[in-house]
Amino acid sequence: MTNLNPSDMEDSDLNETSTSSDDHASLTESVLNSVSDQVSTPSDPFNERLTLAIQLYLNGVAGSAAAVQEAHQILEQLHVDNPDHPLVGAYYGSTMILIARDKTEASDKLKWSKQGLKMLDNAVAADPHNSTIRLLRGKSSYNLPEQYFHRTKTVIEDFTHVLNTPPDTLDTEELIYELGEAYSKIGQNQDAATHFRKLESQTQNSAWKQLSKQKLQELEGKPAVEKIPNKGPSSILIEATRTVGNALLTLFGNEKEYEKAKEKAEDREKRRAKERAKERAEERAKERAKERAKERAEERARERAKERAEERAEERAKERAKERAEEHAKEHEKEHVEERAED
Repeated sequence: MTNLNPSDMEDSDLNETSTSSDDHASLTESVLNSVSDQVSTPSDPFNERLTLAIQLYLNGVAGSAAAVQEAHQILEQLHVDNPDHPLVGAYYGSTMILIARDKTEASDKLKWSKQGLKMLDNAVAADPHNSTIRLLRGKSSYNLPEQYFHRTKTVIEDFTHVLNTPPDTLDTEELIYELGEAYSKIGQNQDAATHFRKLESQTQNSAWKQLSKQKLQELEGKPAVEKIPNKGPSSILIEATRTVGNALLTLFGNEKEYEKAKEKAEDREKRRAKERAKERAEERAKERAKERAKERAEERARERAKERAEERAEERAKERAKERAEEHAKEHEKEHVEERAED
């Protein structure tokens, strides 16, 4: 998020903008007052717990890792108790992003960031007209490098919604500027210029006027729409690293750490692919072994059946031969008896 305080910018270099947690803190403070309007009465236990969690969240944004953990514990339980409450989900997801910020291992940063952003997306899906939730998600996504995360269209969607129904405490001038910047990120130069002109015409602050003029000068001569080269990693890595932070370097610490995280992610994917291939090969081998065993069992059964049939046939043949021999013997004896009787 831009750290743009017009009262402090009179003597500053307007070519520079920075990212700061102070901006996010002022954002959240501007919507904190609206919480009581979205829950029950101020004395309601749910309202008290949520308000406490948001205050701890603000302290976490300011840099307190302990406050982040405490806020996360409260919001986690609130989410368990109220799984369908979008505002709880939005702050719960935002707190996950702060946990990712405080983690040292890149893999932990990836895991928590992905979970946090998913919670924010789910919260907006559940209550798309809630300006507080939209503002949280839009501000969280604003500084994500487009070539890596592809969240700028989400920023535009959220900021446009908020500007159509802005809270009384919201600094709309800053939001208009950031919306112009968002359009510029994705090459929508005409839309970007429209918002910078709007800011220039409506602001009474000389710093905002000067900054708007500078941005308009930078856009002069550019086409209304231009294609911005996509320098990001593969879609698989994008999905694995989709997260929130001031910028990519803030998320990973530095470029080398990001490259290490990328390599680790690719190595893990390769290992998983090998493991899956090995498992499939083992399963196929087991199936083939089972089929061969079944075939051999069937062959042995057929052979035994054939042998038994042959044995029974042989036994019946012997019995019939024996019976015929006995009959011949009886006939022969009868003939002898008759011959002796005639003599």
